[in-house]
Amino acid sequence: ILLFSGANKITVSNVEIVRVDLAFSIDNVTEVNINNVKIMEPTAITDVPKGAFRIRNMYQSSIKNVTIDGNGMQGILFNIYQNLVDVLISNITATNINDLHLFHADSSSNVKNLVVNNSTFEMKKVTTQRARFRGVGSTALFENNTFINTGAKYSSLFSNDAGTSISLTQNKHSGFTNLAVTSDASILSNNIDLDK
Repeated sequence: ILLFSGANKITVSNVEIVRVDLAFSIDNVTEVNINNVKIMEPTAITDVPKGAFRIRNMYQSSIKNVTIDGNGMQGILFNIYQNLVDVLISNITATNINDLHLFHADSSSNVKNLVVNNSTFEMKKVTTQRARFRGVGSTALFENNTFINTGAKYSSLFSNDAGTSISLTQNKHSGFTNLAVTSDASILSNNIDLDK
C-alpha cells in the first residue's frame, strides 16, 4: 500500500504494486500526480475488502496510465470520500474485475470537476450497478471510455443519485442493456452500445 496523507506537489511514476489488498490510500493531498503504475495480483490480506484507490480530500491532481489486473481483488476500484476537486483519471486499463464497484462516492462526498477519460474497464461478472455518485451537487465527466461486461448481460452500469450532474459522453459499452439505469440522474450523450 502507498499512503499519501497531507502530500503536496508529489509525482509517483513507474511503480509496480503486487499482492496487496489496497494499492493507494490518499488523504488530504494537492497536486499529486500518479502516472505509469501497475497493480497486479491483488490479495485479501484483511477481512475488510478494499480495492485499488481509496481517496479522501484530493485536489488538483491526476491518476494516469494505470494498469490493474483485478483477478482476486475485493472492495472498490476507486472509493471516494469527502472532497474530490479538479481531478483527472485517464488511460486506466482494468481487467478481470469480478463484480466490484468501479467508482463509488458516498452521500457525504463532494465531487467537483472530476474527469474520467480514455480508459477501459473489463468486468467478468456484474450483479448490480457498479458506478455510483451520491453526493448532492457532485459533477463529473466520463468521456471516451469503454465498459465491457463479459459475463451474463446486466441491465445497466451507472446509478447516480438525484442532485448529481454526471455526464456520460462518447463512451462505449458491451454486456449492458443501457449504460445507466432508467432512474439515473446522469446526462447521457453519444454513447455507443457495442452489442447493437
